[in-house]
Amino acid sequence: MLLGIALSACRKKAAPAADPALTVPVNQTDGLDFTCGALPPTPPAFGWKDSIPNQDQSINAFFYNPLNPNQIVYVVNGDEFGYNKVFFYNILTRQSIRLCDNSEYLPRMNRNGWIVYSTADLNIFKVKINGDSLTQLTGNNMNSDPQWDYQGNTIYAYQAASISNASRLVQMRADGSVITTIPLDLPNTAMAHHSNRMAYLKVSASIIFLYLRDLATSSEVLLLSTDKAGTTFSNLTFDKNDENLYWSSSTGIFKCNIAKPSIDTVMKNCPNATYDKPYASDFGNKITFGCHVKKPIGTTRLLHQYKALELDMNTKQLHEVKVFP
Repeated sequence: MLLGIALSACRKKAAPAADPALTVPVNQTDGLDFTCGALPPTPPAFGWKDSIPNQDQSINAFFYNPLNPNQIVYVVNGDEFGYNKVFFYNILTRQSIRLCDNSEYLPRMNRNGWIVYSTADLNIFKVKINGDSLTQLTGNNMNSDPQWDYQGNTIYAYQAASISNASRLVQMRADGSVITTIPLDLPNTAMAHHSNRMAYLKVSASIIFLYLRDLATSSEVLLLSTDKAGTTFSNLTFDKNDENLYWSSSTGIFKCNIAKPSIDTVMKNCPNATYDKPYASDFGNKITFGCHVKKPIGTTRLLHQYKALELDMNTKQLHEVKVFP
């Protein structure tokens, strides 16, 4: 099947800070109307005046601690300084801790409570979920999109091409020392949860291929491809049973069944709502993701709100997770 999936933007930035003249109250507990809808025409001559109530609440992704469903790690859009921000939130105590700054690639967590992530200057770090033991693992400004292996012991990361090496996948120990490398065309990989397998991308001319690879035997199976130049699959993630792959693009969130490769649209983007960065939950057959909602206020102002959403893939029930009290 051919996919028309646009390349995700490199680094998300939040909308400009709210204008002091904004007096319309924003109730963070209000429900959302997820009906797809159009926005009014762009006002002349300078377009919309963008407003956001709180930049540190502009969630673009979140996931639960696999050992404790009352703990959440969430990522908010970067500001004028560039970096996205990663926070830990305790649902019971309603307390949050800023953990680190992050690039556009999602942080990943193993079952020992360690989060691995990449920065916008292309280095890999790890930190405990409580904010302790922040450790830099690389310093060559070439690495991104880190992933724990299925046992949570070693880390796989994309390494950009250099004078001496083509782009590749680097497997490293938890201290950053390199174990092995594998040729790799593009970032955006996903590691399986219960076996030594990964999903990854190849590119040939204008065609992008999505493969499933057995890391123990080096065998691989082609799942999907697209002939759209400049397209890719972003934020790849396996569900908790390794039966389906999820990803996002500029047009929404999608799912591919691995046994019988086929594509389902999970959430379709609209002018007034954009869904991004799916993350498979460890609790039930669910995925979490961010939603960017745009709402016109008057004739010149566009209010931007960011919601943390969870979708039950069995019941198709969608609900908002209240990260902020």
